[in-house]
Amino acid sequence: MLGRRWSRTAIPGIAAVGLAALAVGCGSSSDDGGSSGAGTSDSGEGPIKIGFAVADSGAIAPYDIEPTQAAQLRVDEINRAGGVLGRRLELVKKNTQSDKALSTNVATELLGDGAVAIVTSCDFDYGSPAAIAAQGAGVPGISLCASDPKFADTRTIGDMAFTFAPGSDVEATSGAEWAFERRGWRNAYVLQDESIEYTKALGRYFKARWEQLGGRIVGEDSFPGGDNVSIRAQATKLKNASGVDFIYLPTWNPGGPAAIRQLRAAGVTLPIVGPSALDGDLLLSTAGDASDVYFNPYGCYVYCEGGRGRSLDRFAADFEAKTGRKPSTAYDLAGYNLVSALAQAIDEARSTDGKAIVRAMETMGPIETPTEPFEVSSEGCHKPIGMPLSFVEMRGGRLTYLESVTAREIPDVGDGNGCATR
Repeated sequence: MLGRRWSRTAIPGIAAVGLAALAVGCGSSSDDGGSSGAGTSDSGEGPIKIGFAVADSGAIAPYDIEPTQAAQLRVDEINRAGGVLGRRLELVKKNTQSDKALSTNVATELLGDGAVAIVTSCDFDYGSPAAIAAQGAGVPGISLCASDPKFADTRTIGDMAFTFAPGSDVEATSGAEWAFERRGWRNAYVLQDESIEYTKALGRYFKARWEQLGGRIVGEDSFPGGDNVSIRAQATKLKNASGVDFIYLPTWNPGGPAAIRQLRAAGVTLPIVGPSALDGDLLLSTAGDASDVYFNPYGCYVYCEGGRGRSLDRFAADFEAKTGRKPSTAYDLAGYNLVSALAQAIDEARSTDGKAIVRAMETMGPIETPTEPFEVSSEGCHKPIGMPLSFVEMRGGRLTYLESVTAREIPDVGDGNGCATR
């Protein structure tokens, strides 16, 4: 058993791998999902199994791979320190192949293997089927970093669902507050990526908070998003627009970096503000030497200059020492933090019972992280509370940390978001 507060300084070492190391498994793994019957039981002996129903291939894989590897390495770190309740943690991973239907089967198989929690993909669309299966079995279903507020709202999937992303509501709100208060901008043009729930929620929350602050939406357009983005018509319209201070681009990779490249190639020089999902090497490799681009990732390190603390530098160094390559996204932090929180909850609950773990996660104190401590949830709002985001500027193909920002107020957009008043 470890102490009641999970300190990184007490348990050194963390790493993750990149997309090129996709084939390296975490614990036991399978590429095919199968059903072995719902329900799960933990005998109280042997390892405590954490099931990962995540993607090694397909659209969501770039958001799942490194965080899952970081989670495995956090498991190893905790085991080296003695485990939890005198037992080892075991991460059991199975590939959903970014297939939403297969995700349910994979989760059911992991539950049959005795997993006390199911960790799902980094997105509501791709991760919710596995979380619904976990809810039905009475165990926590925790997304690596699903950002649509519905995942964290206990009235959507259920009271067993959690995510380790601050959420599209927080990302969009902090973006609006930063643009209005720190940049002094007043006139926004929203270029909406319509591909997934995450991007749609970003647009809704940004517009609501922007107008609440007193800003004006002076223009709107949209594009389908995805792998093959073409925004020639939208770029032409924007180039001819007047009275615009900046573009808000609610998007994700790879469509976001492609849209930025095309905007700049079309001669659109307006500042662009985007969400956390722009983070990573893909932005730099796709958007080239673009400038005046701003977004708010979970942290700034390795490929980003400034803003790093000693713990974050150690995180990155351990990552590279273990895998032979530098981390390519700040989403790795979500996998690390998730395991820290789950271990702390099991320790505080003195149990692997699903309801006991949930109660502990709702009431326990902040967890220590490589960035800043934060509480992982509260009753009715199962996602990080008060988690700061790092505002980063892209200029000439280089990323530079600007400042850390915490959203002050989440607007009510009429979607029943239980986190809107947090």
